[in-house]
Amino acid sequence: MPFYGVKIQKLSLPDIVAHKLCVALERGERARRDWFDVHYFLGSPMGAVINEQIIFDRTKLTMKEFYKTLEEKVRKTNRARILDGLGEVLEESQKDWARAKLIDELMGLIERNRDLC
Repeated sequence: MPFYGVKIQKLSLPDIVAHKLCVALERGERARRDWFDVHYFLGSPMGAVINEQIIFDRTKLTMKEFYKTLEEKVRKTNRARILDGLGEVLEESQKDWARAKLIDELMGLIERNRDLC
């Protein structure tokens, strides 16, 4: 894609989603904001366009194994600290939602995607 006459490399949407999922798995509890992003991707049509080869290359896991591992990481999340690193960027209503529903909804989305593999 040219930008002011210079060709710029860019990632495709399936690549972006795959890398975000891998980063969320790698950081786990250290970056709860990733759970918010993963929820967004898996809950939208973008969740259907994941570059599975990137997931495999980075994790050496099949998609089913990847989702199972991701689910285990999410399950271990300290719900009382869900807003750490995330609360600064959310409005009050979003904070209320994150405290009450983020983890449960994310677990459901991961389970759905795992079952579709």
